[in-house]
Amino acid sequence: MTQFDYVVVEGPHDTEFIVKILEYFYNFQKIKKYPDLDPYWHKLVPTKFPYNDDLLRRVPVPYFLQKEGYSLAIQSAQGDSGIVNTIEESLSLIDTAILASIGIILDCDYDKTPSERFSEISNLLKIKKIDPPKSMHEISQSTPKIGCYILPNNQHQGTLETILLECARQVYPSLYTGAEKFINEVNLDSAEFVASDKKYFKKPAGKNKAIVGSIVNVLRPSKTIQVSLSDNSWISEKTQNLPEIQAIRLFLANLLNLAVE
Repeated sequence: MTQFDYVVVEGPHDTEFIVKILEYFYNFQKIKKYPDLDPYWHKLVPTKFPYNDDLLRRVPVPYFLQKEGYSLAIQSAQGDSGIVNTIEESLSLIDTAILASIGIILDCDYDKTPSERFSEISNLLKIKKIDPPKSMHEISQSTPKIGCYILPNNQHQGTLETILLECARQVYPSLYTGAEKFINEVNLDSAEFVASDKKYFKKPAGKNKAIVGSIVNVLRPSKTIQVSLSDNSWISEKTQNLPEIQAIRLFLANLLNLAVE
């Protein structure tokens, strides 16, 4: 009998990170062809383009993963309200009576604490008549059960890039050092930069994101971070025992009822 699980994350980088964790530790495989997809998920695949008549919007198709006994959808959404709306819409399309779990994975940028982020998402879930777990450290025993994990480690402020920098220190140390030096030497007071040039770099996580982006542009020139996450050694033997990697791995194991060896 197949177990069905549904995970929502904030963006495409988070999606690829979770996919890589599940591939590396638990031998999940991506489903690439529609005929291979379990019919349970068919209603989550949009059949009309442009989606909502928006020619510029990427069609929101989840990543689908499977292995023996498991079928999993990972969907990307934007922001707390987007995550909750995405969950509500998806649950209206699938048979929740046989859905085993819902996972919610957020990050915690530096303007809020993890507890504040959890409270915000919990309140939004309650508005939609979805019972959240009692805390970010628990997985509810409802049907389906629900768990919420806040990157980087369910304890501290940070983002996915916080984890990736720890990985880079282990697997690409010279590249990390060079990228950090380059970004730290950027002079935002230079006349060459206008306000819009500096907007995102000056955000709390901007410098970390820039360092990760610099590393990626050496590993996969002109490619996105999610391509590098898929192709390079961010999740590997050298990084598998990092506390941040182990923490998200164990959350997924508990959510999905996976054995941890």
